[in-house]
Amino acid sequence: MSRNGRTARRPPEPGSPTTRTGRRPEQGDGIAPGLVRVRLRRFLSFRLIVSLGVTFVVVSAGATLAFDRLQQPVYGAQADVIFQPSGELSDFRAQRDVGTQPMILRSLAVMGPVSQSTGIPVDKLEKALTVDLPSQSDIVRITVADPDRATAERVAKAVTTQYLSRFVTSDLTPVSPAAVELKEEVKSLSGTVSGILDRLGRLSRERPPGQPPGIEEQALQAASTVTLRRLGNLQNELAALESKRFVQPDVSLLVPPHPLEGRLKPRAVQSLAVGVLVGLFTAAGVAGAALWPRRRDLLRAGGDGS
Repeated sequence: MSRNGRTARRPPEPGSPTTRTGRRPEQGDGIAPGLVRVRLRRFLSFRLIVSLGVTFVVVSAGATLAFDRLQQPVYGAQADVIFQPSGELSDFRAQRDVGTQPMILRSLAVMGPVSQSTGIPVDKLEKALTVDLPSQSDIVRITVADPDRATAERVAKAVTTQYLSRFVTSDLTPVSPAAVELKEEVKSLSGTVSGILDRLGRLSRERPPGQPPGIEEQALQAASTVTLRRLGNLQNELAALESKRFVQPDVSLLVPPHPLEGRLKPRAVQSLAVGVLVGLFTAAGVAGAALWPRRRDLLRAGGDGS
C-alpha cells in the first residue's frame, strides 16, 4: 500500500508480456473467434470463390454428359394385363393366385416358347423381364428392357401373347372344347332316352293285362337302363367341369404392348447426381490445393483465437 492508499504496482518480471509490448495485457486482448472468420474470408478471395464456382459448374456438366454418353441406353416396352380371381375364392386364395403370376410369367412354360419365337436365350429373357403388381389392384404389369426399342416391343408382345394363351386354351375356360362336346353328347343322349321311354310307354299300353313284356320291350328296357346310366355320368362330368370353370380367373389384356417414352437407363436424375458429386469433389480438391500454401497462417489464426 502506498501512502495515498493505492496499491503499488509490482515491477514487471523479465520475459513477461509487459516487457515485450510495453504494457500489460488487458481483458479482451487476443483474436476473437469472429476475427478467425474474417481472416478465413481473406484467404477465400473473390477470385478463388469464382474459380471454385466455375470449376464446379464445368466439371459437373462434363461429368453428367460423359456418364450419359458412356452408358449404353436401355429402352423398354410395357403391357398391362388384368388378372381378376373368381369371386368364389377366399381373399387369401385370391391374393395367393395374383402373387403367383410373376412366377408363372418367368416359368419355362412361358419363357420357353418366347425364346423359340424370338431367338433370345431364356436366361437373357429372364433378365430383361420385369413383372410388377401395383398395390390395391388386379393388374399384372409386364415390362421388357432391351438396348433396341423394337426388340423390347417384340419380346413384350411375345411374352404377353404366350401368357394369355395359357388361359385361353385351358380346358377350364368358358370356351373349353371338352365342355362343348359333353353338352352335345348329353343333348343327344337325352333325345335317345326320350325316344326309348316313349316307345316303352306305347308298348306297355298295347300289351294285354297280365301278359309279360315282349322281346322288343325287354330290349328297350335294357337299352334305357344303359343310356340313363351313361347320361347320368356325362351330366356329372359336365357339372364338375362347369364348377371348375366357375372359379377360373378372368384374365384379359388391358393395355397392349407398347414402347415406353424415353429410356429406362440411364435416367437423367442418375446422370445429374453423378455429375454433381464429381463437381463437388473436384471443387473441394481445387480449394484444398489453393489453401494449402496458406495453411500455416490459417492454423496460426485459429490458434491465436483459441
